[in-house]
Amino acid sequence: MRDVGEDAGEGRIFLPLEDLKKFGISEEELLSMHVDKEKFQGLMKLQAARAREFYVAAAKALPEADEKSMRSAELMRRIYSGILDQMEEDGFQVFRKRYKLSKVRMIGEFLKAKYFG
Repeated sequence: MRDVGEDAGEGRIFLPLEDLKKFGISEEELLSMHVDKEKFQGLMKLQAARAREFYVAAAKALPEADEKSMRSAELMRRIYSGILDQMEEDGFQVFRKRYKLSKVRMIGEFLKAKYFG
């Protein structure tokens, strides 16, 4: 989701085409980065909700015995969840900017994942 603008600039779409159709967004609109704001935000809200569902499902599916070995995966979940939070709070401005966590936040997430699971 973070890379939708970059991908469009390179002529690529990695969002489900059926979701584009559901929100009345053509491939051409997305690739030209001239998409109706409300339609696009609806599409991105759907994608964000789906991503969060995957995060929850993955956490539930992980056996407790495997938690230590999956700390790197947990770190990635924390990082991308934080980026997702930023995008949502900012109205999904992915055509205008690239979202990332600050170095301080990245270090904090690393420490949380390493020492607190």
